[in-house]
Amino acid sequence: MRTGTTKAALFAAAAAIPLAIVPGTAAFAGHGKGSGDCVTSGFKRSTDQIEVISGHQTQTITGRGWTDLTCGSLYVQVPRGTHGHLTVWVNAEIRCKGSSVIGNWCGGRIIVDGVALPPSNNADNDRFDWDTASPEDRRWRDGSMMAAGYVTCPANNSRMYCNKKIQVQATNNSSTTTFWVDDTIVRAELLRRQLFPR
Repeated sequence: MRTGTTKAALFAAAAAIPLAIVPGTAAFAGHGKGSGDCVTSGFKRSTDQIEVISGHQTQTITGRGWTDLTCGSLYVQVPRGTHGHLTVWVNAEIRCKGSSVIGNWCGGRIIVDGVALPPSNNADNDRFDWDTASPEDRRWRDGSMMAAGYVTCPANNSRMYCNKKIQVQATNNSSTTTFWVDDTIVRAELLRRQLFPR
């Protein structure tokens, strides 16, 4: 070690080192079907945190209820008594299959602790119209979605930080429409003012 190196400098250098990529068993809920592993990566520093999850498996979503994406769940940590700005990006190969009538679509949303992250439309089921329906079997495309907003951890929280669960979900406007999703990647970035708790 060079002389003159401070503890703070060592901590800052260590905090910027990315975490290793860790494959884990995927879990899915609702009417979605999927298989394979989710891969996660990320890093934390004193003022920001980035978490990424991706998956190569295909998931077919049926029905009109909200269904969790197989590899669409992440957590960020907000220190007690602070707030941060959260931005979440989603990208995937998608195909909305169904009759191509006006208003037939497949939608998505990003929720944090069960609440839709803006832009959301409470009068219209908090959905983002991710793709319009088409009867063609091979009409898949690259589809992206993004949402952002503030997240807060109350000052009286029992722990040093709040674990904020981010979940990407999808749905169909019609019971006869199916939403095919493949090769997903979700990236969450949290910017905060306070030091990450040690």
